[in-house]
Amino acid sequence: MRALFVCIPALSGQLQAEFMFKIKTASRLALFITMIVAGNLWLAMAFRFAPNPAESEFQSRLKEAQSLACSGAAFAESGRLADFERLLENICQHNPTLISAGLSRPTGGYRIEVGEHSKNWIATDGQADQISVAIQANNQDWGNLQLKYGPLLQASGPFGWILSYPTNYILFVSCTTCLLAWVMFSRVFRYLDPSKVVPGRVRSALDTLAEGLVLLDPAETIVHVNESFGRMLGVEPNSLIGEKLEKMAWKKPESMEDTELPWTTALQNRKELNGQVLQLEIGGEIRQYLVNANPIIADQGKSCRGVLISFDDVTQLERKKQDLAESFLSLRNSRDEIRRQNEKLKFLASRDPLTRCFNRRSFWELFESDWQTTAVQQLNVLMVDIDHFKAINDNHGHSTGDDVLRQTGAMLMHLIGSRGLVCRYGGEEFAVLLPGIELQGANDVADAIHTAFEDCQLGGLEVTASIGLSNRMFGAMDAQHLLDQADQCLYAAKRNGRNQVVRFDNLKQLEQKNASKPEDSGQSFERIPYLTVSALFNIVSKRDSGTAGYCQELADKCVVAGQAILSRQQLYWLEVAALLHKSGTIVSSPDTRSRNRDGEKPAAGEVFKRCIPASEFLFGILGDCEPVRVMSLVESGRVDHDVSAEADDDQLATRQCAVVFAICSEFLRWTAVGVEPTTICDELRRQNPGSFHERIIRALESRKSDSGRNDDRADAVQPSVAATIARHHGSLNMALIERNVSRLAKTVEGIKSAIPEDDRGIFETELKTLENATNARDPDFEKLGLVIDQIFDICRRSRRQLISRMSLEETDHEFRRGTDDMNGPETVGNADVTQILP
Repeated sequence: MRALFVCIPALSGQLQAEFMFKIKTASRLALFITMIVAGNLWLAMAFRFAPNPAESEFQSRLKEAQSLACSGAAFAESGRLADFERLLENICQHNPTLISAGLSRPTGGYRIEVGEHSKNWIATDGQADQISVAIQANNQDWGNLQLKYGPLLQASGPFGWILSYPTNYILFVSCTTCLLAWVMFSRVFRYLDPSKVVPGRVRSALDTLAEGLVLLDPAETIVHVNESFGRMLGVEPNSLIGEKLEKMAWKKPESMEDTELPWTTALQNRKELNGQVLQLEIGGEIRQYLVNANPIIADQGKSCRGVLISFDDVTQLERKKQDLAESFLSLRNSRDEIRRQNEKLKFLASRDPLTRCFNRRSFWELFESDWQTTAVQQLNVLMVDIDHFKAINDNHGHSTGDDVLRQTGAMLMHLIGSRGLVCRYGGEEFAVLLPGIELQGANDVADAIHTAFEDCQLGGLEVTASIGLSNRMFGAMDAQHLLDQADQCLYAAKRNGRNQVVRFDNLKQLEQKNASKPEDSGQSFERIPYLTVSALFNIVSKRDSGTAGYCQELADKCVVAGQAILSRQQLYWLEVAALLHKSGTIVSSPDTRSRNRDGEKPAAGEVFKRCIPASEFLFGILGDCEPVRVMSLVESGRVDHDVSAEADDDQLATRQCAVVFAICSEFLRWTAVGVEPTTICDELRRQNPGSFHERIIRALESRKSDSGRNDDRADAVQPSVAATIARHHGSLNMALIERNVSRLAKTVEGIKSAIPEDDRGIFETELKTLENATNARDPDFEKLGLVIDQIFDICRRSRRQLISRMSLEETDHEFRRGTDDMNGPETVGNADVTQILP
């Protein structure tokens, strides 16, 4: 390349001299030939070797005038002057050079005048544009035919002589000859010896370079090509001399589509242009070249004598760059896809698949982080539990339960937004972490969640929730302790009627309030042993199996209707009240089969007088307890349907049980007389408006009859086994309410030891589940509640089927056999069970 830049000044001077010589010679020769041609034309015209168009035109006009004169003489002899006039008019119209025509009299004036001839005719001799011919008729002078023509081959105007003959003819031939001669000589001189434009030593230096070099003149014509460029194209270098470089099929990149080729830009701007990439198809293969264009400046920058272009074949390099770019793009796409998959996996690993809330593992990681970074007064935890979720699964199916969970998660995430985290902690329990807000703000969030549950339907159902709230300032030692505090509040809310918010700072006050009640939730099952209830119910069954069947059906309906809205303790009260609500009448009335002393049945009035209300009868046995209060409200007809009014918790719970009892009794009464269930539900809705009543009616409507479930297992259960299991009803429910694992284990062990080994297989699955739960670190008490309810449901069905298919004596026999297996007599209040039984 250094030799190339040394040769450029010498090459510039040589190019300047050669280009100037070529251009001057071509022009000089063209002018010389033009002058020879023009002179030859003038000489030819002067010696009349060339035809004279003006003379030929005049002779043509003269012949035309003589012909018309002959025609005029013929018309004159025949006296057809009008026909001759029409002939002249036609000739003037069709001959544009004939201006006017006239036929004059010998004595003066005109016989015929066409085209204002008298004004155009000039009475002088020697006019080349006027012709006059005499006409004789009958050997006498008849007139003169006068024709007025335009000028002979003459142009008008001040420069008309240029366009007039022969000037225009000579100028046309001279100009065309000059132009063609110049083009011919310019082309010829280009091919005479182009190699002499570049000196031999410069040419040899250029051929040694590995890069392809092309030298262009100012017209972008190739004047030199080195051997490297010829090898690139696969042609002889000298065959490209005189061609246009741009005629090759160069392809510009998309970024250069609107720009000129590099050498054109370099010539126009007189600046070097480097690093441009062009493509050229050679032998069916696209080759890429790195192009540098350097203009050759002369006369101290006043003129540009050409451009020197270098071509470096970078096809392989560009291909490698393209491959590298594609590899890089592929790697980047793979990296992005891996990142997306990792994010997806991270989301799936950190979220519950059903609700899309955080799972426990991810929740605890974020919880621990917030525990370290959040102020003590601004870290809150909510525990949210869906009330009576088991009833939703039992009454509407697990798919509906999944819908409720899914929509609950969506509602919580919508309400919380970016203020905190929502976690599905287990089953139907959700944990909500609220960092960065004070206790009152967290309490407002809890109230908003509670209100949202009451105002909307989830899965098409009306669902409520119990909520526990705790703040770190209440003395939690770690994150687990704070969550346990919220969990304590949650179960306090569930023990006190559900569908409420309980804060940790109000927990002690709530417990003191419950402790001051005459009967707290922990003693209800203890005060009314289920064995005592069974004994009293069997007395009713022995006296009147029809009445016992009705009581059993009413109890089942009450349990179905109350599962979604009542606590486990309230369901127990309601079942006891339904089973025993006819006991007072049956026990105090005489046997319908007995006769008086005269052999007649007692009169109806006498029977009625001897009947006492069940609540009064049971008060002496069970004392003042919730089932007796429920029966008292129902028997007196004082059922308060306003269950939303502010009242003492015990009174409100009793009223709720009474409302469920009354609606189920009315449902069975109308069913007994043959009214359609749909009509019954519509009438109940009309008589009992309100959301609480609607949920009861909806449960009855969806579970009109549940007599078909588990019939095979109910048939297999012996009444003695059912009586043995019923004895532990209260203890199992107390273990669930207290979440007492040791009590649960003791009760399960007592059931297993009391049931004969042959009968134990019927409840093998349930008992195994309960036994495993007692060994678990954190048992799911809600699921255990479902298992326990399943056990007692089988026992209830067994008892119902026993009533319907056995006689009173068989029922009494089975009951006595069941009670004989127990350790000693049970007491009911101050009475002995064995004394109550007949």
